[in-house]
Amino acid sequence: MEGIFLASDGIAQKEFIILTPGLRETFDDILNDDRLNKFIDVVQKQMQDSKDNPRMTNDKK
Repeated sequence: MEGIFLASDGIAQKEFIILTPGLRETFDDILNDDRLNKFIDVVQKQMQDSKDNPRMTNDKK
C-alpha cells in the first residue's frame, strides 16, 4: 500500500482514497468523522513503521 487519505470532493462530503502500486480505489461521499480519522491515522502509522523498519522478504533472502 502506498497511501490512504481523505480528499475533498468539492461538496460537503469527502472521498476516501486507497493507493497501491497498481490501483487507486476511491470511495465517494464519505462522512468525515472521528472514527474514520483514527482509522486513517493508524493505517498511516503502520505504513510509516513498515518503511522505517522493513522486514526481510523472500526477495531479499
